[in-house]
Amino acid sequence: MVSYATPKTRRHHTHGGQDFIVTFLQIFLLIKIQDILNILNQGNSILETSRLYFDTIHQWIPIISKKRLELGISLEDGRPEVALLFLAMKLNSYPPPAGDKFDPIYSAAKNFMVTLEASGAVSLIYLQAMTLMAVYEYSHSIYPAAWMTVGSCARLAELLGISPGKDSMNIMSPITTWTELEEKRRLWWAIYVLDRIISLGSRRRFCLPEPVDTDFLPADDDAWNSGDVAGVVHYPITTPFSIPVSPFSRLCQSALLISRAAVCRRDSQTELTHRIAAVLSLTEDLNNFNSILAEEMAPSSLNGYLRLLVPRCLTWSTLFQLLDNYCCPEKISDEPGYTLSADIKGQVELAAQVQATLVVRSISDQAHEITANLMNIISHMPSHDQLGILSPFLLDALYCAMVTFQWIFRESGDEQAKARLTDIEVGMGRLSERWKLAGEYVALGEIYHNFDLVRFCPCHSDLIGPDVIDIKFGITILPHKATLTEKNLPDQSGKVFLVTGASGGLGKLLTEILYRYNGKVYLAARSESRTKDAIEEIKAAHPSSKGELVFLNLQLDDLTTIKKTADEFLAKEDHLDVLWNNAGVMYGVNNIAHFLLVHFLRPALETAAKKAPKDSVRVIWVSSSAADAAPNPAVDLTNMDYHREEGAWMKYSRSKAANVIHAAEFARRTKDTGIISLALNPGNFVTNLQQNMSKLELTMFKLIASEPINGAYTELFAGLSDQITEENNGGWVSPFGKLEKVRKDLVEPALGEKFWNWTLEQVKPYL
Repeated sequence: MVSYATPKTRRHHTHGGQDFIVTFLQIFLLIKIQDILNILNQGNSILETSRLYFDTIHQWIPIISKKRLELGISLEDGRPEVALLFLAMKLNSYPPPAGDKFDPIYSAAKNFMVTLEASGAVSLIYLQAMTLMAVYEYSHSIYPAAWMTVGSCARLAELLGISPGKDSMNIMSPITTWTELEEKRRLWWAIYVLDRIISLGSRRRFCLPEPVDTDFLPADDDAWNSGDVAGVVHYPITTPFSIPVSPFSRLCQSALLISRAAVCRRDSQTELTHRIAAVLSLTEDLNNFNSILAEEMAPSSLNGYLRLLVPRCLTWSTLFQLLDNYCCPEKISDEPGYTLSADIKGQVELAAQVQATLVVRSISDQAHEITANLMNIISHMPSHDQLGILSPFLLDALYCAMVTFQWIFRESGDEQAKARLTDIEVGMGRLSERWKLAGEYVALGEIYHNFDLVRFCPCHSDLIGPDVIDIKFGITILPHKATLTEKNLPDQSGKVFLVTGASGGLGKLLTEILYRYNGKVYLAARSESRTKDAIEEIKAAHPSSKGELVFLNLQLDDLTTIKKTADEFLAKEDHLDVLWNNAGVMYGVNNIAHFLLVHFLRPALETAAKKAPKDSVRVIWVSSSAADAAPNPAVDLTNMDYHREEGAWMKYSRSKAANVIHAAEFARRTKDTGIISLALNPGNFVTNLQQNMSKLELTMFKLIASEPINGAYTELFAGLSDQITEENNGGWVSPFGKLEKVRKDLVEPALGEKFWNWTLEQVKPYL
């Protein structure tokens, strides 16, 4: 028998160098184990963690024999892998840290898993721990780690010879009990299920091969949990859905259906009529399976209801995946189900479209009903820890339903669809407290709300899934076409503008447009020579302009000079129509300095608001898409000096979110003055702000970057568009001139007041 042991027992040649390596690995592994044991002994005891795990996580992914664990049978030869298994159990049993904080237990578990792999650990317990790591990574949208870990699980399962039938290899200790054999079978099925679920959004190919018809589904859950072999019946995977099986077997059946749907989607060779017939046949099977699950759920206990809800939601996800393309009324893609051509759809295609649309709406309505039930269940849970009994495998179906209702509302204005969308978003927000994947899905849903996509059909995830795009980076996918440009801007004679950062970049481009249409523009910038060069260049380009360009020295990195700058402006002007606060990078320049400048210029803004047309006097706070990357809360008032170190990207995103918070709070504080306050994302552009990027980062950024003039159009829209009224005060403008909803937590009055007061404290010495 081949032996796969840890360094403690593995045989090695006795060459000195190899002995040194072995000894080093042994010492390093012992240190790691001690670190892991320290983590396991922190806070909740191992016994309490184990109890919570079996009460929650184990209910929907039962792969560890509680009976064998209690008897200590499975731990006798486990060695370091046992510590990793308990760590993975603990990791999944408790909610993650709030916000975007990284879980230190996950980091420790991941590092220990890699260490064990390097030491040659190959065992059932190690594979169980790795599978639970994959569950955690999927549940909290940790990509590409989740995808890679599932693939590693599939490889290791093949190596160990684990299968849903008989073991194909015998490299582990002989199996002495049915409970142990069933534990291995369940582990294979869990990896199979994960492999299928994780491929739902991306449509990528699976890692684990399909079982054969003679392979078995998992046995009865309760019998296995208790070690009762008397009434065990094994069913092959071909067992009809009408035969009652346990909830975990139902989950495996739903994963088998995902595989069938994937085959249908990838079939582009079969003649269209036959292909549609195959899709409709599978749709009928899925609907029948859904009905059977609904019937089995009805009389179940709460625990049974939730365990059966998981395969039911996966069945809905499969229907969404299968019917996505067939719901569209036009042929707009050359994927299976579309067959791109100039011809209109034939009768067979039209019939498929009608049925697909009805099915998708029906299961979306069912998902809405389930969401309401889940919220009721959550409201009666005795503790937050119990949320773990709600499987993250539910989330994809709820997301599909969200996007379906979004689609229906956009197409028809159906208010019921809009209300149901809101209900599911609220439910997903509640679930995000336990599984961060839910929060990622809500953020993806907001992309569909905020942007005009080329294709918007019910099933979304072939466009965007949490494994395809990291929503934290807030990248604008398809910006709105600019509606206010130099081609249609009215005359700006008599108006006074102030643009910070006007010596280059977007500020300079905006200044040129304003001057071209006879506006008086104060170019507030650091470098007098550079700004005067910009002034001469702009004047030369527009010799017929009747506007004025005035340099205003502004040192945003020196708060002692801000009042002098404002006084210089106020000595020349009694009013200010629009102030554009162009972007900086960190809190000092980006937030505090501009806050102080606005404070000093407020009298000129209020004077203008008394005389100017309603809603035309504005303060524009230029933020960026990075605001979406800030955690919640976006500003941490306990760490404004960064004594707890955060990365440069996190600091940058926090400062951009702070622009939005200031804009909203200024709007609240000046609502009776007639001043409009807005924040905006100008878009993605290559400017001098990208000067510190690496060559690779800059190359990647250029792929999503637009021409800088479009950013000027965004600022122009925010400052001068007559579409903006008092109703939009405190709002958000997206590229390249479109009013959008603001991220809710950034406009919360409580946060706005706290951050405003904090900023006021910082500038008090300079008032």
